[in-house]
Amino acid sequence: MKSSKNRFSFFSVFFLLFVMELVLCGSGQIIHVVGGLTLRMLNYLLALCITSFYICRKHMNKDTGKILMLFVFTTCIGISLCLISDNTVNLFDDIKQLSFFLMLPFMSYMVKNIDMVNAVSKTIRYSVLLMAIIYLVYIILIKFVGVIDFRTFYILMEDEGDFLFRGNKGEMFYKGFLYLAIGLLFWIKERKYFYSFLILLAIYYTMTRGFYVITILCLGLLYIACHKVTSGTIFFLLIFSFCVLLVVNYLGLFDVSENREDGDALRVLTMQQVFERITPLSLIIGHGFGCGVPVRTIHMENAFLEIFHKQGLIGLFLWSYLLYKIVVFYKHVPFIYKSIASVYMIGTVGIYVQSLFNPYLTNPIGMSFVLLSFVVCNKLSNINEDSLCTCSLSAKIV
Repeated sequence: MKSSKNRFSFFSVFFLLFVMELVLCGSGQIIHVVGGLTLRMLNYLLALCITSFYICRKHMNKDTGKILMLFVFTTCIGISLCLISDNTVNLFDDIKQLSFFLMLPFMSYMVKNIDMVNAVSKTIRYSVLLMAIIYLVYIILIKFVGVIDFRTFYILMEDEGDFLFRGNKGEMFYKGFLYLAIGLLFWIKERKYFYSFLILLAIYYTMTRGFYVITILCLGLLYIACHKVTSGTIFFLLIFSFCVLLVVNYLGLFDVSENREDGDALRVLTMQQVFERITPLSLIIGHGFGCGVPVRTIHMENAFLEIFHKQGLIGLFLWSYLLYKIVVFYKHVPFIYKSIASVYMIGTVGIYVQSLFNPYLTNPIGMSFVLLSFVVCNKLSNINEDSLCTCSLSAKIV
């Protein structure tokens, strides 16, 4: 029995390190263990082994099982269409990212109690704070002090696919910065406003419109979730947020000597080419994995557009149903845990919105938090509120 406890303790520690890597390491290509094997790939393989261990010992959560079966069904349709059309060149690129969905049962088995929910939240919170501090120190050194030479640093980082520089003063877009807005919610919930300010400052220096939008959106939703607000207040918040976006855009704070019109035109052209290829059959099941359009042969900036093109309305149903279930679970969470559940639910909404600009939802960066939110909200919703007075906070939840 003692060794069993140690084994489960090891699994829990591994899970927290697994979450930390997801938050900090962007697309997962930053840390290589050996050769082409990255730390994320290694974690993925270990997680599959641990999941197999648990599946042999206990039943899978029924809600997790239903979502997983729906994912397998829609994925098999996409693969079948790809094989039928003999367009398999880019099949692996699609399946590689979507295969991370198989981490859902692993997360479900790992999040066994309230203590683990709190540990995961703390891991995300401090990982995001670390990311923000590192980025702000970098901005100070390259932009204000001049210790780092931009041209030299640019040459050093130009082969790293996770980074995209904004202008020539050092500001950059990093794929992992998606978690800045999510981490901000965690720190605000903890009422740590200095740390919140640091993260907000880091978000500003990303010079990324999408991050600005989801930050404002998430903060507004967090305010609504934490306060009893009227329809008039919600309308005022929407108008206020829209005005802030207009002012920021007018002052040119969205741009850093960079032409964004080309990117916007490319998104519009991608949408046109997708719509031009719609057929009655593809409307329902899509064209299959590996099938792009002339301007975007593999992946598209708008994740939902790519899902629709490759998997049709069936694919969109999967991701819509996943969001719907998270919201439903959140509504059934006992009041005492509503605060922490709201952060996961709102963070998920933010990722869905951000996926209109960048394909976060269909890759491990955004998908991991969405799946984690599904598990956390599901587990918290299964707690009997009447028993909270007599049960320990670390009581198991199924």
